[in-house]
Amino acid sequence: MNGATEDLPPLLAARRDALVPDLAFRPPFPRWQARLRRIWRNSLPPHRDPPAVIRLAESERPGGLHLTSLHLTYATGGSGEAALLRPAATDGRRPGILLLHDHGGRFDRGWRKMIPHGSAPPEPAPHYEGVFMGEALARQGHVVLCADAFGWGTRQYGGHARQQAVASQALRLGWSLAGIVAAEDLQALQLLASLPGVDPGRIGVWGFSFGGFRAFQAAALSGRVRAVVALSWMGRASL
Repeated sequence: MNGATEDLPPLLAARRDALVPDLAFRPPFPRWQARLRRIWRNSLPPHRDPPAVIRLAESERPGGLHLTSLHLTYATGGSGEAALLRPAATDGRRPGILLLHDHGGRFDRGWRKMIPHGSAPPEPAPHYEGVFMGEALARQGHVVLCADAFGWGTRQYGGHARQQAVASQALRLGWSLAGIVAAEDLQALQLLASLPGVDPGRIGVWGFSFGGFRAFQAAALSGRVRAVVALSWMGRASL
């Protein structure tokens, strides 16, 4: 429903005039940013500490990479798998990347969209021209952490219809799917920054589509993020 503000009924016009945009930008930027971040984080599900970690398996990958499969349990009570991919050579502390997978309409894969696994030839990663982004980033010297988001991979609970139902249920209980994902991504950032061999002052987030949205959330909510790549979130360029 659209309409000019001049056409508002008197009671709504009065409401508009009485509203104080207390979250609108006011300089200085650091103070406004800190206040907004505090309000937003206080509205999220629990996320204060890194997730509990169980190491499931370790393997060497082509190109001098080391893969560790993890099981993470978050403060929300949710749990699922994640993968940690790093260069096998340990020569000081390396930059860390929290890699955030897409939606893609496919719920049976989460981190496995981004990092190859197993002994069989890996299935080409959709949307990435056959490139596994986690592998590409690790080969450039980054330590890469990628986890199954709530509803994907080891945490899938159904298709699109079920996702919408769960989103509605979460809202009724005072949370949201976006909030759950944001809270758990913040915990994953804490875990990544705490790992041996990772430079906590050089942490970045990289996401595609749904992962791009998650990257924006993580960067806005965490002061430790120093670089952000958010690709193809809610649109594309047409020639």
